[in-house]
Amino acid sequence: MVIGAGDTSEKTARALLSRGAHSIIVSNRSHDRAVQLAVELNGRAVHFDEWAAEFPKIDIVISSTSAPHYLLDRVKLAPLLKLRKNRPLLLIDIAVPRDIEPEVNFLENVYLYNIDDLQAIADDYLKQRKDEIIRCESIIRERVRALLASARPPVPPGDTRPAFGHE
Repeated sequence: MVIGAGDTSEKTARALLSRGAHSIIVSNRSHDRAVQLAVELNGRAVHFDEWAAEFPKIDIVISSTSAPHYLLDRVKLAPLLKLRKNRPLLLIDIAVPRDIEPEVNFLENVYLYNIDDLQAIADDYLKQRKDEIIRCESIIRERVRALLASARPPVPPGDTRPAFGHE
């Protein structure tokens, strides 16, 4: 489910679909915009005041609205979790200010990530990729040296000329 139908929500929903999400539910204060985005994504729209009813069926919620307060807090989420029968729920809050109260992360089977968490994960993966590049470059240098050494003609004993015929 994507809460909010702006540019960030649209890009996030498209990324999820490209990575195997089966369906997208869109909810937005403007239901017309939710319908428009849902049609573009082959998903479905739900009215903004009805998105909580979808919790038994969903696995991931991405929230990106411009709301000045939390849309989802621990008090509102706790009873919804009972309908999920202990299935894990991933919440991704990419809104500024935040849409989801951080304390929901203390509920069992709820995993909340915000934009700062995602940036830290991205930074860690970037560091890992840079470390791998350094390792690859080292392997390449070693292989080039070995290849050049194997390509040199053997030097007969007592011959003082350079190996490649340069004088």
